Amino acid sequence: MGYANKPLLSYIKNPEKHPSHYHQYIGNSMYGKHINNYYNIFGKSNVFVMSLDFIDDELVRMYDFLEIRNNSGDRKENKKVNTNKAPINFISRFLQHNRYITTLFKYISPKWLINIMSEILYKEADEITISNKEKKLLYSLFNHDIKKLKEITNIKLSYYEHK
Repeated sequence: MGYANKPLLSYIKNPEKHPSHYHQYIGNSMYGKHINNYYNIFGKSNVFVMSLDFIDDELVRMYDFLEIRNNSGDRKENKKVNTNKAPINFISRFLQHNRYITTLFKYISPKWLINIMSEILYKEADEITISNKEKKLLYSLFNHDIKKLKEITNIKLSYYEHK
């Protein structure tokens, strides 16, 4: 597929020209379709679906579903994990483009060293905003799937529905 180096609109407006990126951005994000496949294979009662928008309520539901002790109070509040980072030098750009080496390094290195290396090699990435034109196009692409997802999961998704 390669790294994305064009504006989002160029990928989603031209699926025939960029089929891999389109599939990555749009096809993989059609959760209603994918979740329905899991329901068909495993049965709805054996599949748990949650929304991260309401994580505290959803964790309680998840513990109930799994029939395990609720220890959601043990989690560290507001700790960001796997945040979007931008490389700041040639080493970090190399590692970003050679995931095998990065994965191997993480596997053989102690956590404290990985944390230090991350601070040296990466900075917090700039926040990405999408234009109103992109929002409208994305709403039109996902609107049907959002309705389907809401219907089959009973999860609150009003935030994602077209306004």
